Order: sequence, then structure tokens, then C-alpha cells
Amino acid sequence: MATTATTIITEVRTLTDTDSATATLSDAQILRAVNAANEHYYDIIVASDEGFFEEIHTASLVADSRDLSPAVTSTFKKIDLVEAVQSSGARHPVIPLTAKTEKYYFEDGNTTATRNDQLYYYIEANAVQLVPPPTEAATNAIEVTFVPSATRLSTTTTVIDCPDRWAKVIALRALLNLQLRLQDGRDPTIELGSEEMILSTTLEGRQRQAPRRIVPADDEGSTVDGIWVG
Repeated sequence: MATTATTIITEVRTLTDTDSATATLSDAQILRAVNAANEHYYDIIVASDEGFFEEIHTASLVADSRDLSPAVTSTFKKIDLVEAVQSSGARHPVIPLTAKTEKYYFEDGNTTATRNDQLYYYIEANAVQLVPPPTEAATNAIEVTFVPSATRLSTTTTVIDCPDRWAKVIALRALLNLQLRLQDGRDPTIELGSEEMILSTTLEGRQRQAPRRIVPADDEGSTVDGIWVG
């Protein structure tokens, strides 16, 4: 659900009964508080591995280069998965290096590296780097599943992609950041807690499910090895 900064600013002013013409509370002040609240909940959703914000970037291999073409242009918060698409259409994971210095193990220049071979990657600045460097080019051979950084609300027309009810919890947390009370004088903490519980329940309902384990039995009724299915 796309939500503009204007919608959230209006929600904040409605909850506090603060008129937009009030000089003591500008839209810029509210935006700063809203950005802090937005990033707070964005991090919670991303940490849940819920997949709401994931994007997929398709790229090609460049011969004798670690770079993807095109590169991932979005500033990303994390990489969830990098896959190589083989010439047969089959997929296999590109394995992340546990330390960037491991790239030197692939520097001998004698390793053949194509879309069909095992590739590895590491992050340098905001770029995905492949090792060993591919020895031949290949079109649409890599898919990167990543989570972009949270959108910062810089103007009243900036749009963020909000899960259900998120605009309300952002507005309530922004009130706390601004040290404001609700228009009836209540502390927003209690209502915020109630809305956060609803948001948490929504997240739990959308969580990726673990695969179901089927445990067949042999002719004598004894269990045998389980089979994992999606």
C-alpha cells in the first residue's frame, strides 16, 4: 500500500489536533520524527525475514570482471540470495564469502568460471563482486534478491510502501519522538502498544513457513527417514 508523507503528516496533526499553520511544529520537524519511526519499523520487518521489501535484480556476467552488468543501483540494506542461472536454466546459489580476504584464494587466474561453475561473491561498498572473475560473458546469468534501504521521506510528496496499518504506528511513534500527547491529553504509548501488537500479528501471519516434514512408515509400522517438502 503506497502512502505519501502528506498522509502521515496529516495523521500526526489529526492525532494531536495541531493545525498545519502552527509555527511551533513545522512539516520538516514532523518529517524528521516520521523518518526515525519509519526506519524503526522497517528494521523490525526486515529482521523478521518476512520478505515484504525484497526486490530481484537480474544481471549478466562480464568476462574477466567481478562486476555485474548492470550493477545493483539501489542502496541495499542486505542481500538475501544470489543465484546463478545455468545455460540449462537450472539454478544454484552463488556463495557469500565469510571474509573479503578470501577473494585472494581465487587470484591465480587459472580458474575457469562460467555461469555453470560455482561462483562466490562479496560486498564492496554498494556493489556485488563475483569471484573468481567470470572467464566468459553470459546474459541474464545472475539474480540478486536484496532488501533496499528504507525510503527517506524528504518532501511531502515522497511515497513509501507501507504494510497494513503501518501508517498509524509510524504516526504514533512520531508523536513519541516529538514528545507530544494525543489531542485528548493521553500519552500515545498505550495506543501505540496496541497498534504494534496488531502489526506483529500481521507479520507472524505472513512469515515464511518452514517446510512440512512427511514421515512415512514401512510395512511394519516403523518410521523411516522423513522427507522435506515445500
